[in-house]
Amino acid sequence: MALANVAWILASSGRRVLVIDWDLEAPGLHRYLHQFLDDSEGTNRPGLINFLWEFVEGARAHVDSPKTEWFASYANLGRYACSLEWEFPGDGTIDFITAGRQGSSYASSVTSFDWNEFYERLGGGTFLEAVKKNLRSEYDYVLIDSRTGISDSSGICTIQMPDDLVVCFTLNTQSIRGAAATAESAFQQRITPSRAPGLRVWPVPTRVELAERDRLERARDEVRARFQRFLHHLPAKNRVAYWGRVEVLYQPYYAYEEALAVLTDRPQQVGSLLQSFEHLTSYLTDGSVESLARGVGQTGRSAPLPPVGEDVGPFFVSYSRADEEFASRLVHALRDRLGSASVLWDQNLLAAGDPFGEKLAVAMNDAQAVLPLVGPSYVESPTTEREIAYALARGLRVIPLLLPGVTWSDLSVQREPFESLRRFYGFEFGKGLPSTKKSSDPLRVGSEGDVDQLIEFLRTASSRGRGVAVADPDDPHRGQFGGRSERNGFTLSARVASLSRSWFELELRVTRYGAPTSDTGEVEFHIHPTFDPPVRRVRGGKDGATLTLETYGAFTVGAIVLDSLSMLELDLSTLKQAPKVFREG
Repeated sequence: MALANVAWILASSGRRVLVIDWDLEAPGLHRYLHQFLDDSEGTNRPGLINFLWEFVEGARAHVDSPKTEWFASYANLGRYACSLEWEFPGDGTIDFITAGRQGSSYASSVTSFDWNEFYERLGGGTFLEAVKKNLRSEYDYVLIDSRTGISDSSGICTIQMPDDLVVCFTLNTQSIRGAAATAESAFQQRITPSRAPGLRVWPVPTRVELAERDRLERARDEVRARFQRFLHHLPAKNRVAYWGRVEVLYQPYYAYEEALAVLTDRPQQVGSLLQSFEHLTSYLTDGSVESLARGVGQTGRSAPLPPVGEDVGPFFVSYSRADEEFASRLVHALRDRLGSASVLWDQNLLAAGDPFGEKLAVAMNDAQAVLPLVGPSYVESPTTEREIAYALARGLRVIPLLLPGVTWSDLSVQREPFESLRRFYGFEFGKGLPSTKKSSDPLRVGSEGDVDQLIEFLRTASSRGRGVAVADPDDPHRGQFGGRSERNGFTLSARVASLSRSWFELELRVTRYGAPTSDTGEVEFHIHPTFDPPVRRVRGGKDGATLTLETYGAFTVGAIVLDSLSMLELDLSTLKQAPKVFREG
């Protein structure tokens, strides 16, 4: 969290920033940046571990060669970077290098990497110095997310690579003393031959809870006693102020999802996470970057900050073509009050030739909630049926808006997914408004009173539950994707092969039937939530879209063909050709 926010603050001031996820055993940095990445789950893009393996394979071929800089062509780590989809001022940019392509082979790539061979036989230390040199020439700042604790890979991040080491910890004994030991180890190993420190250490207390004041002060005292000597690079008169400025307070809002404070907190708000990260950035840059550049935050794309109090959205509006005029008035009315980025709909998302389903799926996943405009035409449209089925299966927040004059009793919603909408907290236009308003007139939605009431409603409703109830917690996708493995010209199938007595290779495939020469397009596979990530996107071709996993037992798979939002479901326990131990596992 600290790294992602500091990177954003630096880029907002026109700096070229590279961020690297070096936590190979538990990569997670992409979670904070996913909405700005074209491959949000990291399933398609190679990263750090792929880069290291490329060097190892080349080094093994040159191990008996004369000591030359033959590896120069391998030391360009920047070619593995992708840029965030965000417009920063000037030359500002954030490039991101993942830990590696996330897939069934990722874990074995990490666990089988021999760090002793890398350093002792293949010259890995010299190679990484060449990597550092290249990165210094390409970027103003390089931020590395390191493995917690002591390991081969975390040692690289804390000892060899950095000029500055930011040590984040919480105020319990284990975390304080473990962080202090890591800082001590790195500090001692970077002492120069002249006995001067070769590394600046910045201790940062995080998730600080103010409730237990006596315990908090004792913990603060221990922190200062253990870390104070590492702040030799600060004038003595500034060290007390340092501790008060970088301390990151516990904010419950950030406990439940990977949210960026630069996009959420208000500027200049005392005690906010944003202010703590701005102070940290100022220390790291010796004061050259002190704060988030105004306008490169909450509303994005260098847009002005929203009016005070208008803090909801963005929302995705789903509607039927018969209700397009009403939808247009609603969208423009909300944008007038909440800003141009507050509402997403197909009119500003799609251009001629764009893949309809893929674009809408991305928009719905980026939105705070999906707003279906429910009326007779909506529940009769196959297109809106697929849209709302996707939103429900994906577990997105859905807030149905009943069109003016429409009640649930007017609608025929006996079939799914529309039947599920009844169970949501919905909004009826005109309810509770003064009698002088013609609340049944759909054109009146743009009036100030109607919009105010809707915005107030959305503030409350958008914080409520997501999705629909799960029938089987052990197999949560069962019944969520329509229950059919064939639909709209597509088939979801599976092949199971034994790797050992209790471990299996699972191949999932979505193919077309009736049009075998047509591309499948992008398919979203929803696998069991114990997989990380539990949703994988695969670009299919004429042979279909295939996902290969390793697992110990059966579960229900959901698949969505994004071009048409066609939903497929397959219960793997029903595969007669699969081994019995797999079907019952």
